[in-house]
Amino acid sequence: MFGWGKVGESYPFCSNTKKWYNNKVIVDGKTYYFDDKGNGEYLFTNTLDMSTNAFSAKNVAFNHDSSSFDHTVDGFLTADTWYRPKSILANGTTWRDSTDKDMRPLITVWWPNKNVQVNYLNFMKANGLLTTAAQYTLHSDQYDLNQAAQDVQVAIEKRIASEHGTEWLQKLLFESQNNNPSFVKQQFIWNKDSEYHGGGDAWFQGGYLKYGNNPLTPTTNSDYRQPGNAFDFLLANDVDNSNPVVQAENLNWLHYLMNFGTITAGQDDANFDSIRIDAVDFIHNDTIQRTYDYLRDAYQVQQSEAKANQHISLVEAGLDAGTSTIHNDALIESNLREAATLSLTNEPGKNKPLTNMLQDVDGGTLIADHTQNSTENQATPNYSIIHAHDKGVQEKVGAAITDATGADWTNFTDEQLKAGLELFYKDQRATNKKYNSYNIPSIYALMLTNKDTVPRMYYGDMYQDDGQYMANKSIYYDALVSLMTARKSYVSGGQTMSVDNHGLLKSVRFGKDAMTANDLGTSATRTEGLGVIIGNDSKLQLNDSDKVTLDMGAAHKNQKYRAVILTTRDGLATFNSDQAPTAWTNDQGTLTFSNQEINGQDNTQIRGVANPQVSGYLAVWVPVGASDNQDARTAATTTENHDGKVLHSNAALDSNLIYEGFSNFQPKATTHDELTNVVIAKNADVFNNWGITSFEMAPQYRSSGDHTFLDSTIDNGYAFTDRYDLGFNTPTKYGTDGDLRAAIQALHHANMQVMADVVDNQVYNLPGKEVVSATRAGVYGNDDATGFGTQLYVTNSVGGGQYQEKYAGQYLEALKAKYPDLFEGKAYDYWYKNYANDGSNPYYTLSHGDRESIPADVAIKQWSAKYMNGTNVLGNGMGYVLKDWHNGQYFKLDGDKSTLPQI
Repeated sequence: MFGWGKVGESYPFCSNTKKWYNNKVIVDGKTYYFDDKGNGEYLFTNTLDMSTNAFSAKNVAFNHDSSSFDHTVDGFLTADTWYRPKSILANGTTWRDSTDKDMRPLITVWWPNKNVQVNYLNFMKANGLLTTAAQYTLHSDQYDLNQAAQDVQVAIEKRIASEHGTEWLQKLLFESQNNNPSFVKQQFIWNKDSEYHGGGDAWFQGGYLKYGNNPLTPTTNSDYRQPGNAFDFLLANDVDNSNPVVQAENLNWLHYLMNFGTITAGQDDANFDSIRIDAVDFIHNDTIQRTYDYLRDAYQVQQSEAKANQHISLVEAGLDAGTSTIHNDALIESNLREAATLSLTNEPGKNKPLTNMLQDVDGGTLIADHTQNSTENQATPNYSIIHAHDKGVQEKVGAAITDATGADWTNFTDEQLKAGLELFYKDQRATNKKYNSYNIPSIYALMLTNKDTVPRMYYGDMYQDDGQYMANKSIYYDALVSLMTARKSYVSGGQTMSVDNHGLLKSVRFGKDAMTANDLGTSATRTEGLGVIIGNDSKLQLNDSDKVTLDMGAAHKNQKYRAVILTTRDGLATFNSDQAPTAWTNDQGTLTFSNQEINGQDNTQIRGVANPQVSGYLAVWVPVGASDNQDARTAATTTENHDGKVLHSNAALDSNLIYEGFSNFQPKATTHDELTNVVIAKNADVFNNWGITSFEMAPQYRSSGDHTFLDSTIDNGYAFTDRYDLGFNTPTKYGTDGDLRAAIQALHHANMQVMADVVDNQVYNLPGKEVVSATRAGVYGNDDATGFGTQLYVTNSVGGGQYQEKYAGQYLEALKAKYPDLFEGKAYDYWYKNYANDGSNPYYTLSHGDRESIPADVAIKQWSAKYMNGTNVLGNGMGYVLKDWHNGQYFKLDGDKSTLPQI
């Protein structure tokens, strides 16, 4: 039975926290013991040490061969390990030699500490395998505990004989019953409590474990695992993108995505054109920089604006997006979302002044100036959003799910989702909102008309998730369609933006060939341009003498304008032709509004309102007289570039409009025709008519479905095991591989480029297990000050799927032959985001990276921990890999060097 060891020794000790576990020390000749949770709590004294007993010689392992042990990992014994004892107490009465069929749980004869032994005996007593009036505690005499354990062993063997097997024992000790955790998972040392689940710097999935090197784990050690740009850990198995072998695999995968139609079906018109890099802050700069080098080599995007604008990529980050802004390789996110969140999305009375919206500034660095913008090619190429699948929506829908059903917002049933969405959309249609943002149309009015930013529309603001794809329009649909079509016809030229003494934000675009208010422009200018007025005060009331003016510019003197959008008491009125309320500019090109209707036309006065769409005020005005097919957009030039940059912030780039064509909570299709990609293919002309130029597809990868996080509950494609499986054999949430190719083809035929979602950071739910050396860490890769310390730990880090096996490394040799620079070492620059001592006021410094060469002859057919930084905590517990806590020696099968517990 379990022996405590020599007096004066203790175990375990976590040096990073100075906490003692199961400590035994002698003070004045008396032995003291402490608990197994590091609380330093005195438990008992004068307990007998028992290292041998009558059963010990019979219960030792038959041999050290792996055939005598089940449920080991890399040869290490775990809390789930079964073993073949030397002898079996047949029917609880007579010892006999064991056979290779006689396997028993190790934890029926050995325990890592007294606390687990006590819990084991009480558990067996509760399940009828120990008959006694005693209730065992940590103060119980060790001799009595060991004797009781022998009695349990006798009872177990009797029941094995009566039930002709051990299936019942497996269920009793290791399988959860009726949502109650198994005996093993009830033990602190073998469950998430000893991992400090949710404690420290834990963002998602309970927190993180980072991998380190250990002589005991040679197959999972790595010479890499460098921190990324700002963060290190995010979700699931965290891929180590600093590893050259991983960088090569990422290039192989990127090439596969960009040539998906050609590779899988010989259809060149079914290839992706560009990428969105997911969670770029969590990806090492070497990988980011090699990604851009691939796009340069493959598409020559640096050669001209025309080539660049045919392959517009973006990143999920701002100015801190690694190497993205050094040569303008991808659009970065502007600060509009942050500014609008503060100034427009809040309940009445809690918004900041609209002056907050005048400029996009990040850490003192100007991304785009909208106040007096008459320049070209000066702003940092960027895109604007207010919502995305994972921004500004998912946690609010999650809150509605929790409030409606009590379910965890990351793990819920379809019925619970339905109830949550019902509550969410009821709230959206209310004037006073709990889960939804205010003033969504007003924010899009700015996004769709601002100069030097590419708007990114969000599917979930156009359609609801309580119906099949594109089935149920949102309350904002009409307004957003009117704004998009107005953008296509009218938005061009220079821009001014200001906030007047009434707190109203006024934005004006002058029309093509007019960059300032004084420019007369050309004949095309007269029917282009646009004016926007936005307020965030639902109680705004102008005095009779108050005037609000829009200075439309000298090119628009004495011109008739008509409304695109006007605010009503109940919502928004939209107009898509010249049959709309009108107003005239004066001889200076100025439109003037007041608290009175213009010539008795409904809703042409300015006043604050509160309704489901507007909390404040919104109006959009354009010139009368434009032709039905007027297109104010600017084509990109084919003139050769010589500045080494890819994207240039000018009228041609401004003419693009990106559509994130999916949302997190859209339901699973019930028929093939309802599948997302099937519906996209049928509606390609609709998107083109809106003015969409880049269609951002959902991540097309097959979801793991493991429900460990929201992504793997809703099957949105970000939680994948095999990143090469884009719907082969059976559909993903979005369709089959054939449906994907058909959707890409349809979008191409409707003059749109198609954007793939590249997720370099994570791999979910790998089936194979390994033992790694792990330390509890925060999102930045820092050691968390918990009691976990550094332990050997079992991870799910081996595998990848049949298409990973098929395609991984397949194109590396050809890529190296065609683009040798991708595989070479190289120095590069990137922006690094710093913070003041108080954590505020971010600022940027130019930093330098130096990547090494990468191999073309190593294929990652299966992922392994040696290619990972770490993982989220898995609930195994700090002691799941068994060891002698006296000396820290782990129990492992290793031939003549095997280390096994003393029974």
